[in-house]
Amino acid sequence: MAINKSIIGVTDTGATITIDDGNSVESPAKTAVKVSYTGDDVSLTFPATDQTGLTTWTANFANYTAPTGVSAAAVASAIEAFMDTASSTVTVSEVTPGTDADNLGKVVGAVAGATDVGVATLAIRDDVLTTLGDADGDYVQLRTTSTGAQWTRDTVLNAVLQGTGTELRVDVLSVVPGTGASSLGKAVDSAAGATDTGVMGLSVVDAVLSAITPVDGDYAPTRVNASGALWTTISAGEDHMGSTGGNSAKLASIITTTNGTAYTSGDNIGGVNTISNASRVNGGTEILMDIDIWDTDNQSAPLTIDYWSVTPPNGTYTNDAAQVIAGDEAVWLGRVNIVAGDYETTGAVATVSLKNQGLVVNSASASTDIFFTIKVTAAPTYTSTSGFTVYHGFLQD
Repeated sequence: MAINKSIIGVTDTGATITIDDGNSVESPAKTAVKVSYTGDDVSLTFPATDQTGLTTWTANFANYTAPTGVSAAAVASAIEAFMDTASSTVTVSEVTPGTDADNLGKVVGAVAGATDVGVATLAIRDDVLTTLGDADGDYVQLRTTSTGAQWTRDTVLNAVLQGTGTELRVDVLSVVPGTGASSLGKAVDSAAGATDTGVMGLSVVDAVLSAITPVDGDYAPTRVNASGALWTTISAGEDHMGSTGGNSAKLASIITTTNGTAYTSGDNIGGVNTISNASRVNGGTEILMDIDIWDTDNQSAPLTIDYWSVTPPNGTYTNDAAQVIAGDEAVWLGRVNIVAGDYETTGAVATVSLKNQGLVVNSASASTDIFFTIKVTAAPTYTSTSGFTVYHGFLQD
């Protein structure tokens, strides 16, 4: 610092020495101060021989405006001179730092530079985070663990992240999971991967499938039996989980015969006869397994029985008249022949019992009925209009 060669020593019993630009330097009573002022440079010093009884020396720069061209080094040197004085105190009302790379100040939003200068933040190590003596609203230091990690705390969660204490409880309004292989979410219709991550579903053991309290429309857990098999139910309908067998049905048809008149070979007996509910469902398929005949007139007449999916529309099927089947091949299902040797007479009744016919038949799409016609190949005479009964046994699908 430049010091003017003409130094004026001032000794004053007052508290203030005034420099010509109106700024003041306050000093303790009866303390000599040497002031050097050369326009742009200011130096304030205490002679070592004049510091007897000095306790506090204050330089007030609150209103000081440096003349044009005064360097920061000049001001720093002056302050340094004050601070070199034993027990001196400097009061600075305001400091405005620069914002360049080598200044301590930085502008909000400015881009960080590779060589920027700043002030390191210090924190106090506090391994167990002890309680402070400060009151709410006081300034306190930052504190860290033994590894330098800064202590933080969420006052809302108050959760324990490690060790024991209050468990973490979080209310989440919505979660949108990812759909990648390592994410819990998976997109509908996406292909399964060999290493996909998911969430295991849990079920409640209910060995006897007891009633539950939720009402229709409520959420409820899936339930399993004592072996862990998932309880399921099939609503009434025609769904099949797998066919291991069929339903059987034996259906009787009473044939209306002509009383007291001999039939001619080739005649129809009884017209077109209906086997109601031969199929389990509309359009169903079944297997004709058994044919049984009960003839109370003991005629034991050989017969040809033709089966139809609907009433045959084109032929002639009138009782006690020659049967003609031409034109009805589209609805014909097959036939079974009964010969005289198939009958067995017990008392005055002739019976037939044919097993395992294996004829596959089916009803029309909107019906469960099968139809049949009988043609005689002999000349029987029946004395009763209701003494001839045919039974059909079906294995239904």
